[in-house]
Amino acid sequence: MIYDTLDRLEEYSSIVPFIKEVAEELRSKDYSSLPGGEYRTKENGILIQVQDYETNPSPLFEVHKKFIDIHSVLIGEEYYDAAKILDSLPEGFDDERDIGFFDSAIEVRNKLTPGVFVISFPYEPHRPRVSVDGERRKGKKIVVKIPYEK
Repeated sequence: MIYDTLDRLEEYSSIVPFIKEVAEELRSKDYSSLPGGEYRTKENGILIQVQDYETNPSPLFEVHKKFIDIHSVLIGEEYYDAAKILDSLPEGFDDERDIGFFDSAIEVRNKLTPGVFVISFPYEPHRPRVSVDGERRKGKKIVVKIPYEK
């Protein structure tokens, strides 16, 4: 997992494929003014999801095996928790959607606010959208899904 500010996103180009393209795309549009939905980068079609959502006091952890996730809050704030890296995928993993949900102990907690991002790699459990104050709050964020092969 990587936690940093958006102005430093390109500095991870040696370990995150397509990151320069994603950084350029994020600089070129005001995603906070766009409606929720799916958008793609121009060059390689990397998926950028704009999500209008509510935080949750106790969501489940999630994990992926084919995609790197980049989460960045546009409006609001949330905790983004991480757990120990998995050796195998959780029971009931949905291969078609590339996602599995489960409960786990929190190992690391980061606070996402506008201008900050977190990157989770495949098999790295993460729990986004966690309420900062225990109450459900509306927010808006982007989630970038970058294809990744081990």
